[in-house]
Order: sequence, then structure tokens, then C-alpha cells
Amino acid sequence: MKLFHKLKIPRRVFTAMKRKILFSLCAVFLLCGAQAQKLLDAASGMYHTLLLFEDGKILAFGYNSYGQLGLGFESGHADSIYEPLPSSCEPPAYVDSPVKFVSVAAGETHSLAIARDGTLWGWGCNGSGQLGNCIARCKENHVPNAVSQPILLNQDKDWAKVFADGDFSFALKKDGTLCRICYKGIEKIEHPANAKWKNIEINNFYLLGDSYVYMVAEDAAGNFWTWGECNSPDSMCLSFSAWRGETGEFDEMMPLTLPKGISDFSTNSYAGAYRKGGGVYLWGASLIDEKNIVKEFYENIKKEIWLADNIDNMKREDVGKVKRLITGNFLTEGEILFEIVEKSSSPEYNIKHGAYTAALLKSGRLILWTDGEKFESGENLEMKRIFGKRNLFSQSKDGTIYVTGYDIYGRAGLDCAEDSFLFLEPLQEAKRRD
Repeated sequence: MKLFHKLKIPRRVFTAMKRKILFSLCAVFLLCGAQAQKLLDAASGMYHTLLLFEDGKILAFGYNSYGQLGLGFESGHADSIYEPLPSSCEPPAYVDSPVKFVSVAAGETHSLAIARDGTLWGWGCNGSGQLGNCIARCKENHVPNAVSQPILLNQDKDWAKVFADGDFSFALKKDGTLCRICYKGIEKIEHPANAKWKNIEINNFYLLGDSYVYMVAEDAAGNFWTWGECNSPDSMCLSFSAWRGETGEFDEMMPLTLPKGISDFSTNSYAGAYRKGGGVYLWGASLIDEKNIVKEFYENIKKEIWLADNIDNMKREDVGKVKRLITGNFLTEGEILFEIVEKSSSPEYNIKHGAYTAALLKSGRLILWTDGEKFESGENLEMKRIFGKRNLFSQSKDGTIYVTGYDIYGRAGLDCAEDSFLFLEPLQEAKRRD
């Protein structure tokens, strides 16, 4: 302290330096200890991340203003998610919980998890009922209707997996029953043919104060369906479903007409992908480079045609045998639109990478397509598993965890500049990649 005093470093600068050093030390200590463990699940939400390891513990980091990290409210809170406090971004820390978990999900300001005994848990904001009706309206540290540590949401012990995005929450039971978690409680989503559900993908579109959601669901027979805001011109699902003649949100499943023999079908408002016959099929913004993105999309956006018609520009990539395929957005849909609009008004504006598709090959190689660019892992880096949504997390054969994307609100756990794109950056090394 005396040394800094003699150097006449301002107190605010010194405080910032201490925080940065503490952030780095915490990240290195915790992440290095986690490297030897298998990454069981990972949830990268809009502002925070949850990494679940095989010992059942959750490592959380990022924005914590509504308690969505499960670490308490030690950092305080902001009046709005659009006015975040820098002190609300927390370095990696383990969630204090009486149970061990097997599945996690991260929404905008809430988190969900399934315990080893099959029970359903949650924490964070419940302003829209995303944690169900099991908690009373409360004020903990002046944050209304929010809890900062895991609480039991349901007494049933047959839950298998959770899903979340925005203010929406869903959970799948071991018998294939799919349910929505909302202010009414737990609502079952019926299958039109009474079949079992296998997996779902949630996409939340938040723009100009309105929030929309649509789901892509796969049943046990390999058929795909959509639910929610899936029949509007701004939905990529429209290219695979029959037009109903009306728009809006629907509470029943709609079938998707997809090519036969496909797998890993994944789509959102800006991109999509599936694999078939040894090839990966891609479409949307992940294929369009920065020079052409305004030409390809901006005029359509102004006409409210959006991207549904872009399916006609599908591209096949022969990359070898694929183990897993993921389509996601490094930014929110609204942020991607903002980047496109800014590029349209200023040609010199360098947009951030938005939509992406990642393929993990059985050989262990990782390939990423985003905004017309193709990134590939090195020959000596063998990946075993990947998880994606806002950021892409992967784990190599030696146990090292890597992050791809942006460290927005600290959700990459590296304390990097938010405009620095990271590709396969080791979590224990806080490096920047411009």
C-alpha cells in the first residue's frame, strides 16, 4: 500500500487494480482445480454462465444483479438489466447448494437445475414467473421477487433436464413429459400424437421492449415440432412449417416439414444447421461476411421479411463425421440487429460476430462458422465435448475448458474487453484476442 501511495496512484485506480488482480486469482484458482473434472453440462445465458461438473457442483460467473449466479447479493443490484453495475459482474465461484446437480440452464436473469435425486431447483429473478409460483413475492437486499441461492421449485423426483432463455423456463421429465414453468406453476405441453419428447431448443427474441419465444422440439420418434412465436415472418421455423394464415404465439405444437434422414436440427432468428448423409447443411447469417451482411439482410429487416427466406441459400459442408452440431448467437437477437443497423449507417463500423454454427467432429476437431468466417481448432487440440448458446464452451481430452465468444458482463469468466472476440481461449488464462 505504501508503494502505491508513494507512486501517487489515485485511489479509484488502485481499487480497480485490486479488483482485477482478485478476479484473475479467483479465476485461476477455481478453474485450475476444475480442469481435471469432466464438464457435465454448461449453460451460457444472456449475461451469466453456469458450468456443471461431474461431481455435481456448479461454477458460476458473470452478471449477478438478480442473484442468478446463486452466490447471494454481495455485489448489489442494478435498477434495470439495461443499467448494469460493473460491481455486479462476479468472478468464477461455486454455487453454495445442499444438493448436487445433473443439468443446468441459464435464462436472462434466472437459473434452473436438476438435482441428482430428480428434483427441480431454481434461483434468480422471478418477475415473470420463470421460477414458477413456489416463491412468494419477497424483497431480499431490495431486489423484489428474486432469490439469490438455489431453492426447490417442485417436489417431484423424476425431472431429467432443464431449458431456459430470456424469461422462459422449461423442464423435461424422465418419461418424456415436457413442461413449462411459469407464474401459473408447472404446465404440461401436450404432444399432438401422445409421443414422448426427447429434447428441445429455446430461442428468445427480445427487441424494443417486447419479448418473444419459440421452441424447436424433437420427439422420441425423431420428428421435429415448434411451439410459441414460430409462425411469424421473423421466424426461421417458417421455412419448414405450414403457414397458418395468422401470426402470434401458439400454445400447441406445430409440425416441421424437414428433409428425411436429418439430425441435430437447430435454428434461430438468424441462422440454422442440420447434418445429413455425412454433410453439414448451413444457412443464414453465419455464412454472410461483414461486407455483405447489410446487403443481404438490412433491406429485408426494414421490410419485416426478416430471414425466413434465406433458407434458399443453404450450403453443404463436408467436414467428416460429426459428433455434435450447435447453432447459437454470441449476441442477443436485438444486439445483432443493432450491429447490422450500425454497419448500414457507417461502412467503417466493425460488427461483432453474431450468429454461429459449431461442429464437433468425432476426430476431436472443432469447426466454427460465423459471419462468413471459418475457425478451426489446431491438430494437437482434441475436443471431447461442447456446449453452446450465447458463448461456446468446450473441453479437451486433457480436461482443459475453452471459451469461444465474448466476455459480455463477465460471462466468459476471463475479465476481458467486451469487444474482443475469443476463440478457444483457455479459461485459466485471461488473455485477450482482438
